[in-house]
Amino acid sequence: MFSQKTHRKIFIFFLLLLAIGLTFGKIILSISMIGLTVNWLFEGGFAEKHQRIKNRKYIPYFLAGIFLIELFWIIFLDEWSIGFNVLRIKLPLLILPIVIGSSKRLITKEIKIILFFLVLSGFVSSLLIYAVDLELLKTKVNIISGRNVSLFMSHIRYSIVLSFIVNLLLYLMIDKKINYFAGTFLSLWFINLLFKIASLTAIIGLFFSAILLLLFFLKRSRKKTRLVLSSLALLITVFFGVVLNNVISDFYTPKRTIPQKELPKYTKLGEKYIHDLENETLENGYYIWRYIAEIETKKAWNKKSVIPFDEIDKKHQKIKYTLYRYLTSKGLRKDEEGVNQLTLKDVQLIENGNTSHVKYNRLEIRIRGILMELEDYKTSNNPNNHTLLQRVSFWKIAIEIIKKAPFIGHGTGGHKIEFKNYYENNTTILNKSNQLLTHNQILTQIINLGFLGFILWIGLLGYSIKKSKIGLNALFLSFACLMFFALISDDILERQVGVTIFSSILTILLFYNRKEKESLAE
Repeated sequence: MFSQKTHRKIFIFFLLLLAIGLTFGKIILSISMIGLTVNWLFEGGFAEKHQRIKNRKYIPYFLAGIFLIELFWIIFLDEWSIGFNVLRIKLPLLILPIVIGSSKRLITKEIKIILFFLVLSGFVSSLLIYAVDLELLKTKVNIISGRNVSLFMSHIRYSIVLSFIVNLLLYLMIDKKINYFAGTFLSLWFINLLFKIASLTAIIGLFFSAILLLLFFLKRSRKKTRLVLSSLALLITVFFGVVLNNVISDFYTPKRTIPQKELPKYTKLGEKYIHDLENETLENGYYIWRYIAEIETKKAWNKKSVIPFDEIDKKHQKIKYTLYRYLTSKGLRKDEEGVNQLTLKDVQLIENGNTSHVKYNRLEIRIRGILMELEDYKTSNNPNNHTLLQRVSFWKIAIEIIKKAPFIGHGTGGHKIEFKNYYENNTTILNKSNQLLTHNQILTQIINLGFLGFILWIGLLGYSIKKSKIGLNALFLSFACLMFFALISDDILERQVGVTIFSSILTILLFYNRKEKESLAE
């Protein structure tokens, strides 16, 4: 339709839009995908495009085969409408390998522009998020937890992109392609935001992927550079170790202990205290399940708050237990006297779901939340409203579903039907609002494709990476490490944003090679 030069400019424009969409969400991503596809079709030259794919050892076809496996597996699904909707979401797995893999290779200048826009869009989106977090900008969502901070997509997926950007900056600094001061500033900026969002999936993934990246360069560097890189790797490890140790130590260390015989039996108003001596769960160093006078506490709280004692707070937790923990964190007893010492600000914090008056950062809150989940589960055996323990429940259900059709699976999108059937036909401790899907892409793939389809799926992916030899690239290794943690903790390929993050970064890394030589590339 246009000249080859114009089509190339359009191609790069929509790749830049794709890079922007990775942090700004599905509307921009959808526009970029449509633009790339339409431009590719009108550009024509399909014989040349096939020749490029052939020169690239048919890797684009093998990579697109991942989508074709899911397309074929729809025949094993009873409700095809669900399967076709899943395929619509996963179209980037087909479009990006074919469009990018059959186009002239991305030269270094183009890659630099794309990466620049990725970092820039990450920075701009983070500015907006910081502004919302500081209440300089208003949103419809009440920011009461780290996951609400992410404005444009799931906090997990946004954090994964930020983690990749940090690894990218680290890679460019080591490779001396970016100013050290700018790279360090931006890396710390994004890491600080990651801590605010407090997605453990992304933070753990960043830790291991960054260490992997450093070790890769360490093996190939000179003696002086090795010292710097090994020191940096050690510093990162020590930092995370100290943070984790401090939180765990503070969580489990009591500030004071009183012998059982000396514990008071009654409040000043005469109600008998409940002291659960077997439950030693702490909040800010004080025992939660001691000094409990529920009748007094309920009466006093209902006078102070618009949310009744037996209702839930704004985080959908029972406010009764939020109140207990908050009072405990201040060293107050759970009686009328303790409640009456709460200020108006304290009451508002409790209503918002804050369980402690101590101002922990969001990462500390997230770690302490998991520790509290584990402590609570010891006594209640109830996973509800506990993100980690609910995931374990989902995984157990997934395994039961897999056992029903282990070889060929339930068909593309079958996990949605099977989970729904499981919840309807089986007794489960999970509340209706917590009856969710797998939260593990690997298990989701096995449910849908069975072990046969999953082996083919993962085999095509692995073969494509092996044939491209990109697996030996430090940046790709760090990206693969990040994706591993994303795949085991989230259904990342069941959402448009997630599948586009996976496919776009994978494809661009696979089909950019500074050493590539092909007659039709230029």
